[in-house]
Amino acid sequence: MVKGGSPIGGTGSFGQVTPYVGVSSGSHELSIKSGSKTLAVTTVHFSGGGSYTVVAMAQGKKDQLRPYTDGKPRDGKARLRMIHAASELGSPDVRLGKQTVAEKVKYTAATPYLTVSPGTYKLSVTKPGDGDGKPIVEKDGVALSGGTSSTAFLMGSGGKPTQIVVSADHNSSAPSRAPKTGLAPLSGADRPWAAILGIAVVAGLLGGTAQLLAARRRTRVR
Repeated sequence: MVKGGSPIGGTGSFGQVTPYVGVSSGSHELSIKSGSKTLAVTTVHFSGGGSYTVVAMAQGKKDQLRPYTDGKPRDGKARLRMIHAASELGSPDVRLGKQTVAEKVKYTAATPYLTVSPGTYKLSVTKPGDGDGKPIVEKDGVALSGGTSSTAFLMGSGGKPTQIVVSADHNSSAPSRAPKTGLAPLSGADRPWAAILGIAVVAGLLGGTAQLLAARRRTRVR
């Protein structure tokens, strides 16, 4: 078990993406709090040198934290996925430009990464099978650069307006000295570490700001 936890990524509110921070590899217990109230808790195992996104979203009348593994960039190409975090939209289709790139995406699911040529695109969400219809929500001017991977978050729930927020994944190589987080000693090239991105995306977070915390889980040696 763990006692307490260290803040990571600062505070966040609906529609906000926090910066990446470095944490030691291994299992960590993550929790998200609003004031003194714990909204959700989960345990995630992070591999050394990996890059991860953690999304806070609604689970009925409660909240949940769901981890997703980030994809690797490809030279000269742009990569994009979407994470569905707006339960009120059911299982919509996703369209990039005029092309439907994912169909009937379930709530909490992440689409596979789509590899495209660098450029500026319109990203939209439509009712299932209604690719030529009016989008439920859309975002113009999505700039995708070569050699990068990005995540689009379909956000909603809790009375907040549905929106699409696009953020770059962590694409740089892992440095030998990771940022200090208070979780464990991270200095030294021999210590593997993982990048984690905390995101507060639902109005279910009491309509205010929330803070993501992490603690290293301790295992009993037999």
